[in-house]
Amino acid sequence: MRALTSAEWTLLGALRMIRWSTCALAFVFLGETVAFAEKLPLHPPKGAFESAKKPERKIAVTDKRPILVLFEGSDMAGKSSTIRKLLRSLGGPQTVEQAHWGAPTDAEKAEPLLARYLRRLPKDGSIMIWDRSWYGDAVHPLVQGKITKKEMRERLLAINAQEVELAKTFKIVKIYLDASAERVNQTLEKRQTIATDRLSEADLVAAANHGKVRSLYRIAVNHSDDVVPWKVIDMSDRHTGRDSVVDYLEQQLNPK
Repeated sequence: MRALTSAEWTLLGALRMIRWSTCALAFVFLGETVAFAEKLPLHPPKGAFESAKKPERKIAVTDKRPILVLFEGSDMAGKSSTIRKLLRSLGGPQTVEQAHWGAPTDAEKAEPLLARYLRRLPKDGSIMIWDRSWYGDAVHPLVQGKITKKEMRERLLAINAQEVELAKTFKIVKIYLDASAERVNQTLEKRQTIATDRLSEADLVAAANHGKVRSLYRIAVNHSDDVVPWKVIDMSDRHTGRDSVVDYLEQQLNPK
């Protein structure tokens, strides 16, 4: 049997990732059929995947201000994977840091609403990436029945006022990753079948609440788009969505 091409090795690698160790398949490439039924090799030839790798695109940042990049979106919208791609793409002399925001601790609940976030702002010559943000403190407590709609609006007004002040000194980029219920369910099904180590009870709750969370985030975006505009990225296709984020950041961080 002839040697497999790089594209064929890539496909076989994908099969191995979902724990298929044997198969009987027919591949058709350029009109040629290669049929086989055999044990897949445990290790492909050295360099078999190299030509299939897409070079990581780099962003050269020229904006001299401290930069805050804020990501929001429902659970399983692709925030973490998008941020990982962005971290690989950011280049230049800037220091890049990341903060992940979850529910506030008891000590943080005793502080003013925005205090914990203000402790994690970028310094001169640096970029700070927020995985979630203070907008979550306006949306999720309402979903959980801990605040009223009036209190949500008050929190959004406080956030807007703070962003007005920050925008005088910082470059702020706000990105909302928009995932449909269908896209979230696809991610959930994937975790249930081939990534069970990443599946948690919180994922099931998030999927059940997705519609309400998504609608409240839309309200938050619409009520906080004046001073620092949002960029809404469609995450129906994760690869396209991540590339769109890199395109937008490159545009925003390189003023002309």
